[in-house]
Amino acid sequence: MILVELPKFKKSVTELTTRLDKWLFLLKNLSSLIEQPPVFDGPIFDNLFQLADLTNLSGKDKHMLIDHERDMRNKLSRYREEGLQQGIMKGKIITVREMIKNTDFTDQQIAALAKVDEELVGQIRKLVNARNARPIKICR
Repeated sequence: MILVELPKFKKSVTELTTRLDKWLFLLKNLSSLIEQPPVFDGPIFDNLFQLADLTNLSGKDKHMLIDHERDMRNKLSRYREEGLQQGIMKGKIITVREMIKNTDFTDQQIAALAKVDEELVGQIRKLVNARNARPIKICR
């Protein structure tokens, strides 16, 4: 068993060389530190200092921060879902376009296969036909 007497630990921030030194320094001085010294870099120390900052907040500020973080997580989740849905729809549009170009399927058949509305298939077909009807410029 190792016994550590924190009052006897006298190293300053600039003298910390090992992880043990850093942890002993933090155990002794965390409550008096105003900001995170550069020597305490890395995710473990970042999380520790964030947690220490939270414990110093008033009840009202803690609730505001918790509410803000919850709102941000909800927004992120919603944006992910929206992005996923946009990606799925883009894939369906590409599929419909390729089916129009490469098959003789009707709009109804394509809509059923791609699981989209016939109206969307009709709109894409109009765009494909309009592109195919444009004259091609040949530069010499």
